[in-house]
Amino acid sequence: MNFSQLFKEKSKFLDIKVILVIAVLIICLVITKLWSVAPQLSARDFLPLNTSFFYEWTSQKSLTDNLPPQLIIFDDQLPMEKADFLRQNLGDLFDNLQEAIWFKVAGSEEDNYLVKFSKLSSKSFKNWHEKHPEVIYYQPSDNILMLTDSVELINSIKGKIIGHFTVNHLSKGINIYWQLNQPPDFLYNFSSFLAYSSENPEIFMNIQSVGQKQNKVNLFQINNQPLDIEQNVLFKIPSDFDLAIGFNASSTESLSNFLNKNLLIPIYDGLPYYNLSNQKISQYFLGDNIIFQDDDGWLMINQEDYQQKTLDLADSFEVQEINKVLPDGTAYTELIASQEQTIVEHEFADQKYWQIDGLFGIQLENYYYLSNRQYLIEDLITSDKKINNLWADCLDNSSYRVRDFIFWPTDKLPDIPIKAYLEENNLQSLDIFSYYNSAITGLQWCF
Repeated sequence: MNFSQLFKEKSKFLDIKVILVIAVLIICLVITKLWSVAPQLSARDFLPLNTSFFYEWTSQKSLTDNLPPQLIIFDDQLPMEKADFLRQNLGDLFDNLQEAIWFKVAGSEEDNYLVKFSKLSSKSFKNWHEKHPEVIYYQPSDNILMLTDSVELINSIKGKIIGHFTVNHLSKGINIYWQLNQPPDFLYNFSSFLAYSSENPEIFMNIQSVGQKQNKVNLFQINNQPLDIEQNVLFKIPSDFDLAIGFNASSTESLSNFLNKNLLIPIYDGLPYYNLSNQKISQYFLGDNIIFQDDDGWLMINQEDYQQKTLDLADSFEVQEINKVLPDGTAYTELIASQEQTIVEHEFADQKYWQIDGLFGIQLENYYYLSNRQYLIEDLITSDKKINNLWADCLDNSSYRVRDFIFWPTDKLPDIPIKAYLEENNLQSLDIFSYYNSAITGLQWCF
């Protein structure tokens, strides 16, 4: 046997196997490369760190469609002009537009744009550039272009994915970012209505029109520090009511004053002896309370037992006359708070509730309810509604923790400017919810 020849043949066979293995590996790598999903970059990922303002149309439709009249809460003439500028200057590329951003950077009034396309072929891009040779551009990604007159701006982001404006990126409607202490001219009047902290003047706004019957305005700020989040607790609410307001101890002073003047004091003004002063209302009720009103009836919800508070209030107003005489012999009458109040117990649908004079209360699970109308307590007992029913159609993100809310039909509003606005635009109610999660704190208005 020729071992030398056999060894050569085996070596040749092994070489073929190695080649086949390498070929298979190469094919696998190519297939993996072809099928791998490229990162989905947004035009927003290339906004410079020193961006002072941006106005983002999240789709071609949001750029071409005018906002419905109800959503024009600022002068939209300038944004419309910028949208027209993009339509005219993008030419045939506009047909594939997916996203567009008009933005400015700190220290400059120059307009800059970022645009993303569903596809941007080299042929269509070449044709467009031949028609617009004067346009300075940068292509940070395959389907994304930056249009600007600033070469310095291009150089500052060249070869980078910035990814600075990614928190709570809402992919529908219009997104706006600006600084409240330096607003663009068209947002100046709107900004003057918004209170802000000098520590965090940056604000974001999202505007959406969801069909014909609902519009959403979402204002939010990024938290300076992550917040601890408590889950929304789902407790019972009445099945039928005119309006609802919820607020907690951390609500702003301006909100508390608004509630005092426009809701709580009017409620109490017509009641026998519960005409409370602003100080009393603040002391007893402006702390983690929820209030529902139905005609002249009201229902309050809290996690503290109302019974003792009710006794305190009744003691304060139900008095006894005591005749006394001063040392000089002058007779006078002193009003002494009554020390005894009768607590009556009722039962309805296997649930017990109590009554003190004209007030009724009940505890359901870990929540306490107080009302001036017996029917509201009994309606509550049989209701299958939970508190989250109030904002289920407004807040999309289940991570949001609702802090304060106003659910107020337009015809029940006092005569304040916002009522006129709602009536002019045929809006049936004012639904506002303040919310937060670990990253942001915001206010959403649905109408």
